[in-house]
Amino acid sequence: MKLRATFAGLTLGLAVACGSGSASDAGPDADVPADAEADVEPEGDGGDVEAETNPADEPLRPAQGTAGVDPLDCTGAYELPVELTGPDGLGHFGWTVDDLRFSVAWDVRVRFPTDWISRDDGGSSLRTHPWLVPEAGRCYQREMATATAGDNPLTAVLATMTAFGDPWTAYGEFARDTYTPPSYDLTGENVLVRALHGLLDLPNLMPEAPVAPAWDATLRDQLVSSTSAYPAEVQRALARLVLAVGEAYFQKRVALPPADLAVYQEMHHRFWYQNYARLNDTYVSPTGGTFEADALDYGEGVDLTAFYAAALAVTAAAEEALRVLSTAAPIDAPRLDLLTPHGRILIDLRDQDTEWTAEELADAVVVVDLGGNDIWHGRYAATHKFWMSAAVAIDVAGDDRYNPETADIEGSATTARQAFDVVNGFTQGCGLFGVGVLIDGGGRDDYRATEYAQGSGAFGVGVLYDVSGADSYRLGTAGQGSGYFGMGLHFDRAGDDRYGVYTVGQGVGRPKGHGLLLDGQGNDTYIGYYAGNDPEFPDPGYSNYFSLTPGTGYSAPDGTPHYMSVVQGVGWGFRHEWGTSGALWAGGFGALLDFGTGTDEHYADCMAMGQGFVYGFGLLYDGGGDDRYRTFWWGPGASAHMGVNLLLEEDGDDDVHVTALSGGYGFDCSVGWWIDGGGNDTYGGQFNYGRAYNYGLTFFIEGGGDDVYNADLAQASPAFGIVDTGFPNENLLGAFLDLGGGTDTYNTTTAGVGNDANWYLEPVGADVNPLYHKGIGIDR
Repeated sequence: MKLRATFAGLTLGLAVACGSGSASDAGPDADVPADAEADVEPEGDGGDVEAETNPADEPLRPAQGTAGVDPLDCTGAYELPVELTGPDGLGHFGWTVDDLRFSVAWDVRVRFPTDWISRDDGGSSLRTHPWLVPEAGRCYQREMATATAGDNPLTAVLATMTAFGDPWTAYGEFARDTYTPPSYDLTGENVLVRALHGLLDLPNLMPEAPVAPAWDATLRDQLVSSTSAYPAEVQRALARLVLAVGEAYFQKRVALPPADLAVYQEMHHRFWYQNYARLNDTYVSPTGGTFEADALDYGEGVDLTAFYAAALAVTAAAEEALRVLSTAAPIDAPRLDLLTPHGRILIDLRDQDTEWTAEELADAVVVVDLGGNDIWHGRYAATHKFWMSAAVAIDVAGDDRYNPETADIEGSATTARQAFDVVNGFTQGCGLFGVGVLIDGGGRDDYRATEYAQGSGAFGVGVLYDVSGADSYRLGTAGQGSGYFGMGLHFDRAGDDRYGVYTVGQGVGRPKGHGLLLDGQGNDTYIGYYAGNDPEFPDPGYSNYFSLTPGTGYSAPDGTPHYMSVVQGVGWGFRHEWGTSGALWAGGFGALLDFGTGTDEHYADCMAMGQGFVYGFGLLYDGGGDDRYRTFWWGPGASAHMGVNLLLEEDGDDDVHVTALSGGYGFDCSVGWWIDGGGNDTYGGQFNYGRAYNYGLTFFIEGGGDDVYNADLAQASPAFGIVDTGFPNENLLGAFLDLGGGTDTYNTTTAGVGNDANWYLEPVGADVNPLYHKGIGIDR
């Protein structure tokens, strides 16, 4: 197994384990050798010094665990249909799948490329071997299904995400990150108090860390009195959670080069005060700002695998704490409140309705609430201050409300300033240069936030995990599973849930990022709020009220503006310096996985539902049921500018409608896959069926059923399997396959298209050549 560690982290771990100090007697770099090197295998597991039994008053000191990898094998996860590769498909032209590859390279630099989508040595601007897209996507989906079925689903899901979140992992070498914790002796008396003592004694060398009280007999007696009624198992679980915060601190020290710590602190600051979300710049990268320059210069210097190890340490401890506390009886003990150099520890094991104020949560890094219908205000489960390495909040049970003071993004009176204000952002599972984890064990919960929340990772890892209940999530931007130089996970295991976000959310991977929204089961609704009356939404109440400047290219014919949603499984890159001497920022991996077989609904405006944009990979998976999809433009299942996408629908009678031209295609050296396992499906509007447009490759595959294609001829008369606008000497394919029988209805004027037929369509548009540009249609 490959080990990931550094002398920097190892040295600090051993120094602290053998003695205590204070933040005032050493600078940020004092504990790091000047000649520190990465990828050095440490001796032992980083925690051997704690293996012996501690006396009753001996502190349990956090130590550094060991990171490694667990290889996966995705080969054969998806087999191409024989109809596509056989004599009626590619064989009709004398082609094989090896003939379908992009060899063109653009004269532009690509930063943070996701090379595992491609297997070619010609440069980072290439996209090759399109059949690897469904293989990788199906592998991802199956590995996640296995992860959710285990005893520790949250940690297993997060570990599986890391296999697909490393932009430098070559295809065929997927590997989960692993984490082996240090050895602690959690037996004996006062285990929780001793863990608190250990964290209190651990110096925090991050700038502006809090000054904590000194340990003395009075403080010890107070803590012992507060926790004496806690059962031994509860004490052990909470002690392990406290120790994990210290472990996350060691990993943050590994993640950030000490010499550049001031730069990263300033970048953290700019996320707040330079409004980096820049809602009108979703389509392009922000330009001209010092943050962007620093991200390009310093982004590759961050060791994200160390943040991943920190996240695994925290989620494993938090899952164990939830398991223990879920069966624990309420305890009539006062709230435990202790400030440490790494943040405040708040534990309340009474079964009562609690209102957590923004003031008491402002510097909290561990918050545990056993029960009651609670109200949470402010920032929690978020590393919203740079000195924070990890912040975790656990609400075990109850119908809870999270940030109800946030303006309702669906309210007609809500303004843009209210919907995206910084005051109600950076909360509810936000990892900003750290790890933020929010866990809710059950109940009907309501979550509201503005930005960077609900599973948002930016130079870190953010997690929101809700175990059960019919829940509602509303957000402005950058969350519900959003990763940007890191990972964001939003995991709801069960219940009829409703997700709403204006832009950038519900499974989005931005540059060097991986975002996942995973829903286990239930009848769920996913909404990307929109402008105007198209596409068809559940009711007129979901209009955009924020008066934001729309992308002019996405207005309706009547002038109604439309907006970039960037939601529901999107890999999103930045193209702001396209065609100049600058650089593209390659997108990451974004996924929405709905494993249930319920009736799900997907709504968005533009750019959504399984989309890859500028080298990004977007995946949308729905496990079955009679589902509904509504978009205005560019979705579902479409890619642009060297992106790749995959939309996987297992079965069910689905209803898909795209108001304006798109849905199911690849554009501009992109690869688009739409794969439906079966059911009696209806497609309408201006949906495209295997249309490869402007140097693209597109594959539309229907698994069976009595399907209806494009019942609205007044809007469009699409072809089925065609190349539209080619590229000289480049093999391009538009493929349409309806397989598995059934009586299908084709409302089209294209000659030869019909039920139980084969057809081959000539390319159309500019720069086409029938020798290189092929259209295939097969109905079986």
